[in-house]
Amino acid sequence: MELIAFGFNAHGQLSPSTNPSEIPEDIRIPQIIASASDSLRVLFTGWSDTLLEIDGSLHILGAASANTQLTIPSTHLSPITSAFGDHTGLKGVTTITQAIHLLQHYGTKQVCFGQRVEGINDTSHIAIAGNGVVAAVQGDEVLVYRSFSAFLLKNARQRWALAGGGVMGLYANEGGFVVLTREYGGRVITWGDARHEHLGRETTAEAPAGAPGIVDALDGIAIARVGSGGWCSAAVSAERDLYVWGGAGGDVLAGRGEVELVQEFEEVDGVSVGDGHVVAWAGGKLWGIGQGENGQLGREGGRWRREWREIEGVCRHGKMIRDVVCGGWSTLVVCQRQGV
Repeated sequence: MELIAFGFNAHGQLSPSTNPSEIPEDIRIPQIIASASDSLRVLFTGWSDTLLEIDGSLHILGAASANTQLTIPSTHLSPITSAFGDHTGLKGVTTITQAIHLLQHYGTKQVCFGQRVEGINDTSHIAIAGNGVVAAVQGDEVLVYRSFSAFLLKNARQRWALAGGGVMGLYANEGGFVVLTREYGGRVITWGDARHEHLGRETTAEAPAGAPGIVDALDGIAIARVGSGGWCSAAVSAERDLYVWGGAGGDVLAGRGEVELVQEFEEVDGVSVGDGHVVAWAGGKLWGIGQGENGQLGREGGRWRREWREIEGVCRHGKMIRDVVCGGWSTLVVCQRQGV
């Protein structure tokens, strides 16, 4: 397996180096940054840090590792389910036991995940929006905190019960959150800042922007995967249709906040969303739309791409796409040779 990356790299979070002068600000030509024999996961990719799990070992790249790549001790951790952070970098991880472990720094080149955070239990998902607001799923409830400090102090300002047999995913964007529940095979719920019409639903007194509300345009459609970032979100259905809503940087990707079915693809395997770009993979190829000035849409990205276009030079020589994770201004692609 290989991890291919392109886009913003000013902190060495994609391609690190012990010599800061050798770190390119942007990577415009997709390049292999990691390889694995058995397993490779992108757990977190943000403004300045990337956390990878390669064959069971944790590796951090970027500002948190002094612009280099460090291996993080993990023998005291249960299997990691997700990682979370904000524009300042990686904050911590959640595990299969629903425990939280925070990233800790010791000097300039020593980092580790601390012992389990006491008093915060049964937390399966955590996400931090661009405005600093934190959302966490604990049991069958979602709790919202004004800040990460308030989260650590267990000072929730809002709490809602979630129906539907649990949560498959919690995703943050610039001003709010998207939850994918198990109800009806995959139901999409949004809440947050109502600006830029990025919630994908009408807001009313009965369904205000600041409280979880069902995205009606997708209700009744089993959703398998969701991505969100900036002021835009996207979803792939179990029938492999792609839906997009919201916009980025003042340019609207979908129709004025309405959920739109992307007509360019008959079937889509998955989607991921950055701060201003959306990447989907379909038919063994990678496709992108939106902002591309940092190379996050490949060498031909340009400042703004209004139409879906193939991102070339990613998975070649008989390799297939296994996963795609968009950072704010970057794209990471996990590829594997077919038949393996």
